[in-house]
Amino acid sequence: MKGSIKGYGYVTLQFFILGLIFFSRAATKAPVGTLFLGEVLLLLGLIILVVAGITLRSALTAVPEPKADAPFITTGIYKRVRHPMYLGLILLATGISCIRWSAFAAYETVVLTLVLISKYRYEDGLLLAKWPEAISYQVRVGALLPIFAKEK
Repeated sequence: MKGSIKGYGYVTLQFFILGLIFFSRAATKAPVGTLFLGEVLLLLGLIILVVAGITLRSALTAVPEPKADAPFITTGIYKRVRHPMYLGLILLATGISCIRWSAFAAYETVVLTLVLISKYRYEDGLLLAKWPEAISYQVRVGALLPIFAKEK
């Protein structure tokens, strides 16, 4: 399935907001603890993005519409989180906000998070339409955070 106008709209918006966050000016010098936290979150976000990208391999696409020939991925990091790429972007943006110590970057990170939540809900509907087994996956696996429930 090729990307739709809505899908490309989500991608354009998310990259625009990421650009705003990345290029936001630091308001004041961040406290040492906040700098360290920001660096940890930034690194964690990058690691999650790389691991998720490697897991997806040829199924990787920026648009929420799945590729026509893509398999339904539920292994690796996708065994615990349905949308680790979005989680990685949120952590990366939060890390940058902490490093910049910028209220604007923090606000933009909240806006990015809301856009990504809307994007993953749209994507979940598309996955359900393509793969009926996606319903049980969506029930047992958290969208952005793992669900630590007792497995049967």
